[in-house]
Order: sequence, then C-alpha cells, then structure tokens
Amino acid sequence: MRRSSVLGTLATQYPHLFQQMLEWKRSGMFVRNIAQHIEQVCGMRIPRSALSHYLWRYERLVDDTDGFWTPERIQSYPEEFIRSMNAYAYAHMYTRYDPKMDAPSYIRHTVDAMRERVIAQEHGESVPPLSARAVGYRGYTPVPSTVLHKLRTKRQLTVGELARRARVGRYSIIKWERYGVVPNSLRTTSRIADALGVSIDTLLQDYNAYRRIDLRGELFIESDRDDLLAEDGDVPSCHSYTGDASS
Repeated sequence: MRRSSVLGTLATQYPHLFQQMLEWKRSGMFVRNIAQHIEQVCGMRIPRSALSHYLWRYERLVDDTDGFWTPERIQSYPEEFIRSMNAYAYAHMYTRYDPKMDAPSYIRHTVDAMRERVIAQEHGESVPPLSARAVGYRGYTPVPSTVLHKLRTKRQLTVGELARRARVGRYSIIKWERYGVVPNSLRTTSRIADALGVSIDTLLQDYNAYRRIDLRGELFIESDRDDLLAEDGDVPSCHSYTGDASS
C-alpha cells in the first residue's frame, strides 16, 4: 500500500480535526484522551508524543497568523499548511547545529510566504511553484571536496543510485556535493546518512566546513513526509466533529 504522512492525511482528509483538537486541548482535555478519541472515531492511531507536537505547532501557527488557517484553507492548500507547520520543527532542529541561526526569522519568513501563496491563489494571481529549483546555486562557488562525495564514490555509487537508496531528489545530492549546500531538512540528511551507513554528524562535517544550508531564497525546496506514517488503506471515513469529546 502507498504510505503517506499522518500530518498530510489529517490535512487533506480531516482538516476540521486541527481546530477541534486545539479546542479540546485548551479546555483541559489530556492528549492521551484526544488520541484515543481519534483512534475510536477515525481509526487512526497517532502516538501521543507526535500528537502533542502537532498540537504545539498548530497552536503556534494559529497565534502567529491570527487564525488564518481555517479548516477550509487547510483542505484547499495542504502543502502550504504542512510547510507552515513544519517550519516550527525545522527551526528547533537547526538551532541544535547552528546556535547563531535566527529561528524566529526563519519561522516568520516561511509562514508569511505560505500565507502569501494562499492569498494569491484565492485572488486568482499567479504564484511561483513550490518545487522551483535554483540553477547556480544561489551565487555559491563550487567547493573543492565534500564528505558526501568521498563517501559516495568510496561505495562506488552514482548520484542516481544514492538518491534512490535514500529516497531523496538527485538535485539535493548534486547541490551538496558541488556547492557544499546541506539540505534544509534533517529528515533528508538522515535518509542520506542511513543510505551510506554513517551518522548524521559525519555528513554534517560539510556544514561545519562551509556553513552553507539551504535557507537562502528557497526555504521550502524539500518536501518531507512526516516521521510517522499511516497506510492510506487503513484510514476509514471519519465522522464529522461537531460535538464535544468525553475526557
């Protein structure tokens, strides 16, 4: 069966759940009770730790955008919504490797850009594609060598073979090897590290050497699936959330 992220499934199939879950949380309902109710009604099993993170991100997003993300917008523009949600998680992870990073600015830039995309589409205006790739790359000069290149060639893998093993785009690897630009997603970096049989810290030696991360201009190149995955075929129809859940 095809696998899709839990966050993506919630956004496309059950967009009203986000607002309802937040209301339950703010009313004092425990996360474990929210998770149990979702499993009973929708058949979706979401670990409490993951659900807690979703609620934390969504509450921040609602406050930062003055309630911009209504259930209708979540369902109509799931990619923009998911990127906005992930901005909070990415910013937190990046600061572990670069304490000087301006996390609030990164979040604000991402969230504002996604909101502007939605508004433009609602007004019938053209917007640049989310997956636009830079050619160049962004004024960076090629680097003499990278740990990634050495590891890949040592294992006698082509760029395409490594990309397939890691389940990432070829351009992420080409950009990294040629320009020393590390992906703007730790999930992508983790997949490449796993495919090469090394730790993330080993690959991040390139970041320590060149201090280049994909945060310039295109903050949304990588479109990662969530760490938690659900089978599409295992997700039955969910009843409308109009009443209160018992705690």
